[in-house]
Amino acid sequence: MSFLWLKEPLLQLLIALGILMGFFHPTAWAGAVHRIHLPTLEVLGGLMLLTQGIEQSRILPKLGRHLLDRVHSERSLARWLTWASIILSTFLTNDIALFVVVPLTLALRQLAPVSWRRLIIFEALGVNVGSLLSPIGNPQNIYLWQLSHLSFPGFIEMMAPWGLVLLAGLALLVELGSSRRPIVLHLEDHTITVLRGLFWISLGLYLPFLGLVETGHSTWALALALGLGIFRP
Repeated sequence: MSFLWLKEPLLQLLIALGILMGFFHPTAWAGAVHRIHLPTLEVLGGLMLLTQGIEQSRILPKLGRHLLDRVHSERSLARWLTWASIILSTFLTNDIALFVVVPLTLALRQLAPVSWRRLIIFEALGVNVGSLLSPIGNPQNIYLWQLSHLSFPGFIEMMAPWGLVLLAGLALLVELGSSRRPIVLHLEDHTITVLRGLFWISLGLYLPFLGLVETGHSTWALALALGLGIFRP
């Protein structure tokens, strides 16, 4: 049986450092337990389950393939990938958004001579800008949302001025930092089987999940997301 910590050197290092710090400061362990904000972990875990359902449905590669047929220049490709990163990170968290767009970008370099390193930089900036706007865009926002007791729209309204400034700056950076060089993408005609039932169930659970979180029932929200894994079609 393989365990995650056996495959992750960084995780092994963090565990070792935690044990070492606990040895020199044993009283700190009790305080650390009380500092864990369980509702944040429950919300984050539930979001990861729902986003995994959408990712494993294979709907995103199919949609991306259709969109890439309409790309005509590196600049338009940069715009599409950057805005896709922004939008996905708003709803799927920044990590999951990168899991979607970065592999797609790496695949593009085999289909056309594109500046894929520059595209990945734009995507990394995009997910940070997009996740800033949403209370579920990243773990930090989830924690702040729980502490602030703001509504979902109220949190977005609070973050909107900063987000709009960053959006404008990123849009300008994409325009100045990308080329107008035309590209032609010859996509191979591979049939992608989409698990539509999994996609619609995962997507449909988002609103009830967020409703439970906003009303202070993060544990029930996590249970709802766990049901997706148990009864997955």
